[in-house]
Amino acid sequence: MILTTEHFMLRAVEPSDVSILEALSPAHSSLLTSKSEPSNALFTILLKDTDEPVGIAGIKGCIDDNGNAATLFHLTPDHSDALYSKEIWDKLLPYFFERVCVLGLVSSEDGLDLELLKLLGFDAASPPEYTLTRDVWMRRAASKYINTRTINTKNLLLRKYSPTDTPFIHSCMSNPQVMTYWSTLPHTDESQTNAWMATVLKEGPNNVNGILDFIMHHKATNQAIGKIGIYQPLLKDGSGEVGYFLHPEFWGKGFMKEAMQAFLEHVFEGKEATVIKADVDPRNAASMRLLESVGFVETGREERTLLVGEEWVDSVYLQLSKQAFEARKAC
Repeated sequence: MILTTEHFMLRAVEPSDVSILEALSPAHSSLLTSKSEPSNALFTILLKDTDEPVGIAGIKGCIDDNGNAATLFHLTPDHSDALYSKEIWDKLLPYFFERVCVLGLVSSEDGLDLELLKLLGFDAASPPEYTLTRDVWMRRAASKYINTRTINTKNLLLRKYSPTDTPFIHSCMSNPQVMTYWSTLPHTDESQTNAWMATVLKEGPNNVNGILDFIMHHKATNQAIGKIGIYQPLLKDGSGEVGYFLHPEFWGKGFMKEAMQAFLEHVFEGKEATVIKADVDPRNAASMRLLESVGFVETGREERTLLVGEEWVDSVYLQLSKQAFEARKAC
């Protein structure tokens, strides 16, 4: 990931940058060698004209239980200028709020002065911590994604897709394990995934990216691990069909159920869905167990419903109504 401004280039930190961070902020140099540190959370700041490293910026540690992240920002003394700092943060804030979709940023660093924090929109009501929430920033910036949601769970953020998610989506959609029971064969070329993503990202009245369709973002590692959602607007009767997949590295950890429960609460309580449906290959026992565990009930079966490659596959139809969902919550 590379971000550019008028004077600077921001690239993901590399192990060789440890000397830079040690010089700027010795207390944080361990971040570059920590195995748990997100690779796309910290950026080395380089002068655009010379590629000279002059700072570090981004978030440190993991996204917390509330979906917030702590900021880290340091520039060399020769470049510690408020205008330079604002130039850099004007590029970082859209990245973290529109791409990573954290719910809030928290700054307690001396690398940003109070006046700049206020200018950026941070709330200075609770020093030494200053906070900026996604909702506040989206309104201030008049973001075109202002109607999108970030859904926070214990381990995940359900967030909108970004073009930078394309490599991850391809890693899943080209994986035979992930695509075993999908409605198409595994992608054999990146162009197939690019076309799929183009549909997801296409703007217009039927776009549901970040509204009904979400990337599953793992907070502890700050990376995409799956997808869940409805690919088109709800039908006139308030119904929609859910689809989902998870990268095999994260199977068996309960993340898919965690995401499904949060997604259902979002669509039933926030989007006025009346019923959510699912079409499952009867051989997909894990998916059947998942749906049944959150309240879906089988409504029928049909043979030879879809031709995937040269193989006809069957369907099990399941659904969960808003009434049944609310009844389960009340128990």
